[in-house]
Amino acid sequence: MVFIADYALQSRWRALLLAAVSVSSLLFGWLGAAVVALITLRKGISSGAWLVMWAVLPAAALAYYTGDASSLCLLLGSFTLATILRVTVSLPLTLIACIAVGVLVGLAMHLFAQTQIAAISAGLEQTLASLNAQLSGQGNQALVVPNALQIAGMLGLFSAIGSLLCLLLARFWQASLFNPGGFGDEFHALRLSRGLAVGLLLTSVLLGAWQGGFSSWAMLLLLPLHVAGLAVVHAYTRQAGRGGVWLLAFYLLWLLLEPVKLLIVLLALVDSWFDLRQRFKNTGGIAS
Repeated sequence: MVFIADYALQSRWRALLLAAVSVSSLLFGWLGAAVVALITLRKGISSGAWLVMWAVLPAAALAYYTGDASSLCLLLGSFTLATILRVTVSLPLTLIACIAVGVLVGLAMHLFAQTQIAAISAGLEQTLASLNAQLSGQGNQALVVPNALQIAGMLGLFSAIGSLLCLLLARFWQASLFNPGGFGDEFHALRLSRGLAVGLLLTSVLLGAWQGGFSSWAMLLLLPLHVAGLAVVHAYTRQAGRGGVWLLAFYLLWLLLEPVKLLIVLLALVDSWFDLRQRFKNTGGIAS
């Protein structure tokens, strides 16, 4: 897909064509958001803002006519993260900004998208009713339909993850064209400070324990820890000479098993204190 990035960088009009057409679709909105992030990273904030100014029109029209603002949220979220990364040149700070993006989207959905949230709630209620009917015969506890605040938090979380993935794709494109291998080095070196890692974890635990439907918002606070933990896994994979099949198996476990997600969060916390990458180097990549 690097050819898409090369095409977008040739002129602002080509970039606008790619961005505008992509964000006009719910299926390819992520591509337009990644193009905007790439232009912002490579050519500057003003160039990225010019793209957003025009690309936001079809994205807003799509949100108005379909009731789905995902493309619009990805566009604005990715531009925001790309701007912060360009200014700070700090991936950890950009991850913190990712939390802010998710919170803003979640609040906007909770305040201005009640119809969409109600539709999602109705769909979940119907789905969970069917599942509960099956579980009741097995003596399992019934699944509870999330309330409006929880759904808004989930939408904010999904938007934050999507915006971050678009930014990482843009950064990968940029590195592939101008600094091959640079993105991998940058991602593998990602490490949170001790205070930040502990603060995020404790705040997430406290927020999740608070009654009122803040569990999905608590998950948003763990996003930087998840990314930092995954960076440790990738760094170990490279230093230990593991192949892509090993990473694929790991990601399947990570997606399917909740304990693996918890381990990744704890891995990021441990890394913030003990710099596991340096230990990998000292031991030749950890004994396998």
